[in-house]
Amino acid sequence: DEKKSSLTEKRIDLLHQAEFAWPQRKGDHDWKAKFQELIAYKEKHGNCLVPTKYRKNRPFGRWISYQRSQYKRLKQGKPSSLTNERVLQLEQIGF
Repeated sequence: DEKKSSLTEKRIDLLHQAEFAWPQRKGDHDWKAKFQELIAYKEKHGNCLVPTKYRKNRPFGRWISYQRSQYKRLKQGKPSSLTNERVLQLEQIGF
């Protein structure tokens, strides 16, 4: 039983025209923050080869490991949490 939304296509268009700032999901913000960390890591080390058990930042190492596994699944044609936009971002920096 799906609830109907009062947010019609017309209202969505009007919000877009008014340059409404749509809230981001927490996961989107977290991903962008970690991606910025990856860019900084690459600038410092010259590569994206962050160890899974990165001593300086273990959560970052785990995030990298998860991105690698999701990227691999996507390339194997399996379901993945990575969006095409994120794949492109990762590939552009040599992930």
